[in-house]
Amino acid sequence: VRANEVKPAALDTVSLQSLVAEALEQNPEIRAMQRGFDLMRARIPQAKALPEPTLSYGYAGNASFVPPFDIQKGDPASARMLSFTQEVPYPGKLAIKGKMANVEAEAEWWNYEQVRLNVVAEVKDAYFDLFYLHKAIETVTKNKELVEKFARIAEARYAVGKGIQQDVLKAQVEISKLTDQLTVLEQRRQTAEARLNSVLFREPETPVGRPEEIRPRDFSYSLAELNETALTTYPALKAQRRKIDREQYNVELAKKDFYPDFSV
Repeated sequence: VRANEVKPAALDTVSLQSLVAEALEQNPEIRAMQRGFDLMRARIPQAKALPEPTLSYGYAGNASFVPPFDIQKGDPASARMLSFTQEVPYPGKLAIKGKMANVEAEAEWWNYEQVRLNVVAEVKDAYFDLFYLHKAIETVTKNKELVEKFARIAEARYAVGKGIQQDVLKAQVEISKLTDQLTVLEQRRQTAEARLNSVLFREPETPVGRPEEIRPRDFSYSLAELNETALTTYPALKAQRRKIDREQYNVELAKKDFYPDFSV
């Protein structure tokens, strides 16, 4: 290390698992979807319950709006009325409404699961992009250092008359190209960090750290297996299936509406 050079501080490594866990805990979109699911689940008992009963009080035979209870004693034309009314839907209606609320809650759960998986995918995509950019910056930096050594050798040979100026100029042009590449890669690295911080609900300038070493893994799935897995486990499709179930229950409820409700 030269006297006028300062070694950059080593970045702390950060694991993908820790970033995924932080995103699942801090991301506001996931929290909002979780609250939405809790709301839909709380509506299930309400949908299966009887309508709210009605308690009413009335009077007759006196001009006063709010008479005392003893002002109409002995008056056969007066009356005081206290009633309690309960509406009872036709048998089967409440059960269907409960099923509708239940499948609505399931659909909201799968929407929440879809958002959760999307956030995890965004974290992984930004993490792998950041890992690539760190590796690319390392590679270009090593190439630049190597070309700088060649440039110094070419300059020394040219100074003693054993080299040609063209070699010196070529080395300087390559150094300039590599410097431009480093500038672009550094900008992309900052963009990747800002993107990752956005998913983690952090300030854009928050230091992220250096990704851990990633080892390639075997990919043994065929296209047919991937298609089958997507059709059976994709949360958005499951949510749509629950919505179809809800509409089928809605058809049953519409048929039940032909029959009258009761009031007790």
